Amino acid sequence: MGGLGLFGLPSYINPKTGDISSLIWVSVATLAAAVLGFVLTFFTYSDEEKVSKTTKNVKANVQNFEGTKPVLTPETIVAPVKGDRVKKGQLLLEFDINKIKEAGLDVTTPIIVTNTFDYEDVVYTDTNDINLEDEILYLV
Repeated sequence: MGGLGLFGLPSYINPKTGDISSLIWVSVATLAAAVLGFVLTFFTYSDEEKVSKTTKNVKANVQNFEGTKPVLTPETIVAPVKGDRVKKGQLLLEFDINKIKEAGLDVTTPIIVTNTFDYEDVVYTDTNDINLEDEILYLV
């Protein structure tokens, strides 16, 4: 999930495909989450999420990297059993995005870094169209 990205800065590597933005065009619930820290919104258009890093103890594809405290908040989470080993690129989560939208639910995933005060800056990519494994967030 994390690694050293642009200029050696810690980075968050994206586990799915979609569009990305800052706090523009998001629901009230997502805006309310902004009190927790830096919020980057992710509008998914993929029906699956893949593992972005080979690791153990996956919790909905969220692992701390370089001391950050990221919080991803999907409505439904299916995670492997604690201690299971997963490999980069392995399918972690599959869902029917059209049924979710038809039910009137939001498919936006807020990516929240709760300890922004530990960093000089949190910078997100200036590219809107995001693909699997693209680096989308840098911590300065």
